[in-house]
Amino acid sequence: MVSITLSAFTEAPKESKKVNPIHAQTVITQNTEEPHWSYEGETGPPYWGQLDPSFASCEKGREQSPIPIESSLKEGQKELDAIKGQYQPAAVMLLNTGHAIQADVTAPNNKIRIDGKVYNLLQFHFHNPSEHKINGKQYPMEIHFVHQDEHQRIVVLGVMIEEGKENGEISALLKNLDHDRKMTIDIKKLIPSQSRVFQYNGSLTTPPCTEGVKWVVLNTPLELSQEQIHAFGEFYQNNNRPLQPLHKREIMVGSFRQNK
Repeated sequence: MVSITLSAFTEAPKESKKVNPIHAQTVITQNTEEPHWSYEGETGPPYWGQLDPSFASCEKGREQSPIPIESSLKEGQKELDAIKGQYQPAAVMLLNTGHAIQADVTAPNNKIRIDGKVYNLLQFHFHNPSEHKINGKQYPMEIHFVHQDEHQRIVVLGVMIEEGKENGEISALLKNLDHDRKMTIDIKKLIPSQSRVFQYNGSLTTPPCTEGVKWVVLNTPLELSQEQIHAFGEFYQNNNRPLQPLHKREIMVGSFRQNK
């Protein structure tokens, strides 16, 4: 897996109704000179690879994300070793990046363990609707939990959102977007306690679409109320990259559980 630098952008969203434009913070290093991109028109996904040489992977990459996922094991395919998550309350800073609502985690006390390697949670952000499809189904939303190890290798945990009961942590998050945007949130309650998972090698789903990202997508969705899903739609709709070709990549199947 390659080392990746993630960056966010300072463009104000066109449809933001509650959050004043603020400067987005990067995950690793800040770079405010990135070319403009969007989810529509001449700067939308079909053109990302042409906007800047640094975005070339968006057009020419062979391991791009998101992808369509089928849940069944292939004949002779072995299951992965169990993936373990350790999540708990954490202080976060809420951001409006111009492309998504994002929460930067300010302390390394949340992590995921894969194949004996530990990746610390850096941030999570929201897409409306989901970017991945599972068995042909697109969900109303998808949360990406971005993790990084000591060598700056990236793992993204993808959690689908379906309509159901209200999530108290999400209610608090939405309320704090109107105030100081600093808060403590119990991340454990934003991720299903256990689930089947799909793991594959992919990329960032936003420019520069850098490859070398390990994706872990949960099969079990998280419930949000209709009102909560609608609230995110008030900020962003259709901030999802279209599905990308699989190019003979293997999708591995396994299990995930949170440590108690």
